[in-house]
Amino acid sequence: MSQSERFIQAKILEEEGKSSSALLLFEEELKENPNSSETYLAIGGIYANLGKWVKAESYFSKAILFDPSARNYFLLGEALYQCGLAVRAVEAFRMSLKSNPSLIEAHLALATLYGNTENHFKKEVYLKNALILDESNSLVMEELISVYSKTFRFEEAVDLCQKYLTFYPDITQMKILLIELLMRMEKFNSSFEYMAICMKDDPHITHAIEIANHDDKKEKIEKTLRKKKRKLLNSIAKDPNPTLAIDVSLLYLMNGDIYHSAKYLVYARQLHERIKMAN
Repeated sequence: MSQSERFIQAKILEEEGKSSSALLLFEEELKENPNSSETYLAIGGIYANLGKWVKAESYFSKAILFDPSARNYFLLGEALYQCGLAVRAVEAFRMSLKSNPSLIEAHLALATLYGNTENHFKKEVYLKNALILDESNSLVMEELISVYSKTFRFEEAVDLCQKYLTFYPDITQMKILLIELLMRMEKFNSSFEYMAICMKDDPHITHAIEIANHDDKKEKIEKTLRKKKRKLLNSIAKDPNPTLAIDVSLLYLMNGDIYHSAKYLVYARQLHERIKMAN
């Protein structure tokens, strides 16, 4: 079996989920061609998929000896990070960017690593770099908004929220975050005005309004409000439900209580974030 045929057969076995058989063929390939970066990468990739990151790191390191490309440095950085070697991972990702400054994955990886150490300045630098490369990247914008919020730069956070919504106008949680930011800036008029826009245009909130509007008398609305609040309270311990918090917010709004309406709308976003972190 020639080298190329063996490599192709090993890739087929890998795709079929036969990792052990594929590894045997790849190792045979290395014996005949010990300078093959692609074979080292292939073996490292299998170990990475199996969660054996120490072995993956070993093979990615060898691949770099023969092909110090941006992609290979990135794969090494990922393996080092998974091994808990953050300092070496940072260096690998930096080498990746040195080879290819446009590799957005490396910018994001470095932003994550610096974020883990609460280095907001460097995290922001790499997030901004990523945003230059892809101005509509929702993940990058969300992370950068978080940095602005944590560093109390609410004006910048609001501006980026608004930019985010030009790309993704139907994301309810971002609208709620924008309302929360405006409230933290004590721009209550702007916050309540934007709430009105959300109530009018957002399909999820419109649906909740339609449900609330079934009770057209104040007494019935208050009864529904008490019921929804109890249901929300009971859900918090076991199964937090942001939609219930939005319903409570809308019912308060129908009663003319803007303060509590805004409070529960913000709480809905906080519940959503808590659920996302738990998962």
